[in-house]
Amino acid sequence: MALLAELSGWLGALAVLAGYASFSLGWIANGRIFQACNLLGSAALMLNGLYHDAWPSVSLNIAWATISCVALIRALRAERSVFPGGLRAPAARAESTACEELARGGGAACSSSPHGKAEPIL
Repeated sequence: MALLAELSGWLGALAVLAGYASFSLGWIANGRIFQACNLLGSAALMLNGLYHDAWPSVSLNIAWATISCVALIRALRAERSVFPGGLRAPAARAESTACEELARGGGAACSSSPHGKAEPIL
């Protein structure tokens, strides 16, 4: 068990450091790879900290993993909203605002798209 805990600590440190260095040097963007390195690294460091009863380290890595998990989910959701050809789907708030402005001007109305979002009828 001690060997597994030590290996976990070293691999976790390597994952976090590799992600940070790659991002800082411009080799990768803030996205899936960077956040996955942070998430996996912090989880491995958390296991090492638990084994050694290093509670400040465990607490830090719980927070680090939580932040990384939220950022990773956001990155994955953003990737799913990209249409073929690299076009991004418009944000729901922008669509809503456009519909509200059109309705106030008396020119157009809005309807629901097949995706359940409001879209202006021109």
